[in-house]
Amino acid sequence: MDIQKAIGGVEFKDVISFQTRVMFGAQFGRVTHAKKQKDIIIACLRVGWNDAFRHTSENVIAKATKQSKKTKSVLELKNEEWKKTHKNDYDDFICCEILNSEVLLGVFEGFAKAPSTDEKIKAIQSKEEGLKELFKPYKQTEGEKRLCFGHFQKMFNIALKMYLCLYMCREYLEIDDSLFEGEIIDNLKNADCPVDSIILNSLSKDSGKKEYEKMKWSKFGTENHLIDQYAQVQHEISEMNCVREKSNLYYDFFSWNKADGLL
Repeated sequence: MDIQKAIGGVEFKDVISFQTRVMFGAQFGRVTHAKKQKDIIIACLRVGWNDAFRHTSENVIAKATKQSKKTKSVLELKNEEWKKTHKNDYDDFICCEILNSEVLLGVFEGFAKAPSTDEKIKAIQSKEEGLKELFKPYKQTEGEKRLCFGHFQKMFNIALKMYLCLYMCREYLEIDDSLFEGEIIDNLKNADCPVDSIILNSLSKDSGKKEYEKMKWSKFGTENHLIDQYAQVQHEISEMNCVREKSNLYYDFFSWNKADGLL
């Protein structure tokens, strides 16, 4: 059966467009209207943001608004003012302020271009204080639910996963090849696997080592949860038979397909 054959007028590119819209949500507009590579990168980072911070770090603003109606009104007013001057933007003022930061974009670029896991770790560690300072008004940087290396690795690795997906679907989405030129796309062969509980549980089963399911990815880089664990996980993944001669990022696709019964 030809999977790309149109059915009832619906073509393969229509399906690709729909699925990409599901993945990117409001960011899909940023993708389809992208004029430069930065637009694509920011859209991918926004998806990474959603995934990395969804349940694992305390939101300073959410906490503040519960404690103070005055704080809530100030934030709401600020957001309203932002929307007046950014009518065509795809985020609120919080996300735009961070996602357009040269600090974040610079660290991501260094991470994406790093040729090895060790170099990727250094790319984040060398700028981690700057990243925390950037996020400080919106996310906890102290306490039990504070930001750490674990959140940043997931945000950046998921962003690279989305970047790869867009690159491979660019023809159907009618995205110009020039938006993917450069070291980032060339270096995807060295991409790490985003580490979260799904991956740790999958790795524990595939490797037969229970230690991985006990790790807490959202604690990587804090006390008793060394960044070395991240490197250990990536090394273990690289040794899996299913990953041989592939990037570690492939293991993310493999694990999800396996969990969904497709393998």
